[in-house]
Amino acid sequence: MEVNQDFFSNHQINIDELPTIDQINYTLIEISYWKVLLIQSLIVYNIFITIYNFLIYSNDELGLFAYIVGNIIIVVIAILNIFLLKKSFNKRSYAIRMHDVVYKKGLLGTSITAMPYKSVQHVKLSQGILSKRWQLTTIVLYGAGGQQQQLTIAGINELEGAKIKDFILSKLNVNTNNSIQNEIEENDAT
Repeated sequence: MEVNQDFFSNHQINIDELPTIDQINYTLIEISYWKVLLIQSLIVYNIFITIYNFLIYSNDELGLFAYIVGNIIIVVIAILNIFLLKKSFNKRSYAIRMHDVVYKKGLLGTSITAMPYKSVQHVKLSQGILSKRWQLTTIVLYGAGGQQQQLTIAGINELEGAKIKDFILSKLNVNTNNSIQNEIEENDAT
């Protein structure tokens, strides 16, 4: 039995000819999303300080020294956290390409996540109270692997997020229609 060489091929790829991730034109997250992150952080640290102060006042043995030192530690941690949050915020960006969505983030290292449209099963836009104030949205792409397979991009302009969602949904419809058409053609061939 002779094997048809045209049916299956597995040519080697020259690695030097592959496009690099640096060639992607990323779009930065909306600068107003920094306000959302800052306010959320300040709320959390205010809650910590309030709980800590309540615990100090309810225990007479700890005294003024524990009150001052504890509050200073919480404020220093909050300032450090906000500084690092700002540094990592400046590195958040995304790209919408013909076949996938790419999201880049990081502080010390850079994490680049790409999700091809073929693996997307569901697209969701969500908006919190603070994001709504600045007309921002979060786009969530759910992949075929369940909840673990998702890509979340927060801090996108509301209108832009809706356009991206519509674009991805149109890609999903094209992929679904192509899969159905391929199935029909395969069934017709048999």
